[in-house]
Amino acid sequence: YTQVTELKTSSNKMWSDYEWENKITVNTTITDIVEYIETLQKKLNANRLTPLSGQESGFLVTTFYVKSKFDEDALLSVSIEKTKEEKING
Repeated sequence: YTQVTELKTSSNKMWSDYEWENKITVNTTITDIVEYIETLQKKLNANRLTPLSGQESGFLVTTFYVKSKFDEDALLSVSIEKTKEEKING
């Protein structure tokens, strides 16, 4: 029982120490949010898991799946909006 408790405590500590959410600032000259998502998908060589919808509101959320060159699975959630200044922010 002691080993299980120690393992659980160790696992919880590692989980909380790891930064699961890495935010990246969007810096692009692209002004169309669908074009930006399609460009990002192509550059990442990723599969989009969620359909593009809501772009008419100027806000878009989608999820990508990527397999790294180390054969690791990764999910990338993208949340962007088009500002009044016609720039993409996310």
